[in-house]
Amino acid sequence: MLGYKKKNEDRRGVGIYLNIRNGKIIRKDKDGLLEETFDYVEGSLESIYRKDVTLRDGSTKNFVYLVLQSYGKNSERYLLSFGEWNPILFSLLMNLAGDPDLNGLSTIRIEAYELAGKTKVSVFDNGNRLSWINLQVPQGEEAKRLFVSGLIDRIQKKI
Repeated sequence: MLGYKKKNEDRRGVGIYLNIRNGKIIRKDKDGLLEETFDYVEGSLESIYRKDVTLRDGSTKNFVYLVLQSYGKNSERYLLSFGEWNPILFSLLMNLAGDPDLNGLSTIRIEAYELAGKTKVSVFDNGNRLSWINLQVPQGEEAKRLFVSGLIDRIQKKI
């Protein structure tokens, strides 16, 4: 179906949804039946934001979304979503927050791999591998929530 976006409509959720698991970037078809796997996803970091999502059981869970815009003639918009305490999300945030050169024109590449049975990611900015920012992670759920919010704000200001 084709249509027009309503004025002031939130476009944050428009794009191709991707997951990261089993050491791969996963793209499912619209029916959720077929999966394609990729080693990496690449594009400019368009936005990063938090959103409360109501689950099927009626409970609410906080998710963080990263939106990447690919380049070229057939550019696509990719959305990666993570539960708030997902270790892959934490790794992405620590890498991106520590990137001194991050801006809206940066080409971000997220490579997924498996190590000792766990999915890991490497993050690159314009071909340079990023390192974690050197910050002490606080203890306690509320302190961690504020810490993650601070990292998201720090990244968002750069782009």
